[in-house]
Amino acid sequence: MAPDYLFHNVECMIKPIGLLQVKRRFDLPALPELIEQNLLVLHQWWEDHGQGKVYLNFPGIGYGGLEERRILPMLQQILDSDQFTIFKWSRK
Repeated sequence: MAPDYLFHNVECMIKPIGLLQVKRRFDLPALPELIEQNLLVLHQWWEDHGQGKVYLNFPGIGYGGLEERRILPMLQQILDSDQFTIFKWSRK
């Protein structure tokens, strides 16, 4: 199995894009402990890089298979700044 990539910042021409790992294989459910670890990595990156605005889709729900109530307390505790905006897309 490949090593975890946790949070990975990708430089692009307009704005940086980050990848937040929520599972270890695409066909397995998301792991709350992995999400928590990676939110901490994201928060540290944010502190180290100017604390600008961060937009993030709600991690672990959808194809991750987790319920919001498992992840929401982590988001509220770790990403405790109004500089973080969490999106939740509805399925139609």
